[in-house]
Amino acid sequence: MLWTVPNSSLTILGSVHVSNIPLTLSEAAQRSIDAANVFAFEANFDAALELAFTRYPAGAQLRGNINEDLYDDAKSLWTRLDCSEDDFDGHFPWWIAFVLMNKLSSQRGFTSTNGIDRKVLEIAKQKKKSLFFLESLSAGLMPFANAPVREQEFFLARIAQHTDECLAEIEALVGAWQCSDLRAFARLSTKSIGLMPKSYGAALGGRNYAWRKGLLRLARSNKKSIVIVGALHMVGVDSVPQLLAKEGYECIYAGD
Repeated sequence: MLWTVPNSSLTILGSVHVSNIPLTLSEAAQRSIDAANVFAFEANFDAALELAFTRYPAGAQLRGNINEDLYDDAKSLWTRLDCSEDDFDGHFPWWIAFVLMNKLSSQRGFTSTNGIDRKVLEIAKQKKKSLFFLESLSAGLMPFANAPVREQEFFLARIAQHTDECLAEIEALVGAWQCSDLRAFARLSTKSIGLMPKSYGAALGGRNYAWRKGLLRLARSNKKSIVIVGALHMVGVDSVPQLLAKEGYECIYAGD
């Protein structure tokens, strides 16, 4: 899923971060990758993540801060997935939700190795191209860390109590990418923001705005650059194309 930015040396590749099958880049995307000197990603996926912000302050814990039934369901799933018992009670609900979802999706074969970001990152590293990162790893998680407790609890409940529905949404993202279905991505974006407005509003539109300075720097550069970001960032209100258009850079969808 490729976007071009006329009157600049910038192209943007909409990605999915994980997949349960190896994904194939289109010929147009491959040409843009071959031509690029600078590769920009959301974050450095090889960097270590500092976990202090995922934990409750000393003396506080998950039990007592969320619904008792949800606590029991989440703890049961945590144990069933063979997660470390020592890492459960000390973490905020949003982090427990992420760990559970990563474990569940991995069991279904969804890996970053099959995703687009990792595939392109490995190409860039092999070719010794310049790498540019739009944010830190922790910045991508802060919208969930800063979300109201009610949204964090809702997030965990979706994972622990509506597991199949959540996994189906990941499958839908992969399917939408394979079909280059922008409308499907737009529907998934709207649904996510509707369910968790603070979290996903910040995770999508909020982060897009935070990337604005870096994206404009790349657009103004005379070096051929390709930006790889999740396809959800390329649709809906406050999408990357909308933000670039406000700065005078039209972003045109070029297809798969």
